[in-house]
Amino acid sequence: FRFFSPSLLLEERISSRIKGKIMTEENRFCKNCKRDVSADNFSLHEVHCLRFLTLCPECDEPVAQKDMKDHQREAHKEVRCNHCHQSMKQYQLEHHETKECHKRPTKCQ
Repeated sequence: FRFFSPSLLLEERISSRIKGKIMTEENRFCKNCKRDVSADNFSLHEVHCLRFLTLCPECDEPVAQKDMKDHQREAHKEVRCNHCHQSMKQYQLEHHETKECHKRPTKCQ
């Protein structure tokens, strides 16, 4: 019979077994791409990320520098909601249609 404490359970969830050793994964937040990155790989990630990614000035999403013109043309084009016909940017459409639109389909209760 084995007793488990909440802290032990938490430790087991955030630990991983690598070559027979328990290693606790630590993450660091990359300010450039807004993602959690393994602390072990952070320096390499940051160099690559800063060189190849940039944040879109309009939507604040990480985009490959080489794709920025395509991103701005596609993600920021004006579209209309299929339900209420409100005009908005392409990148806002999915959230609007599923969460905000007052004419979106809903399940009967």
